[in-house]
Amino acid sequence: MIDKLTARGKIADFVTRFEEQYDSYKNSDYNETQTRRDFIDPFYEI
Repeated sequence: MIDKLTARGKIADFVTRFEEQYDSYKNSDYNETQTRRDFIDPFYEI
């Protein structure tokens, strides 16, 4: 298990990546499975 500070940093990285690539995530080619792999699964691992 990682400490709170490291977890917050990793979550902040997810938020930054999402904000930077928001337009591509809105594209209909980006589906639920990709969302799960890119964000949801790693979030739960943290």
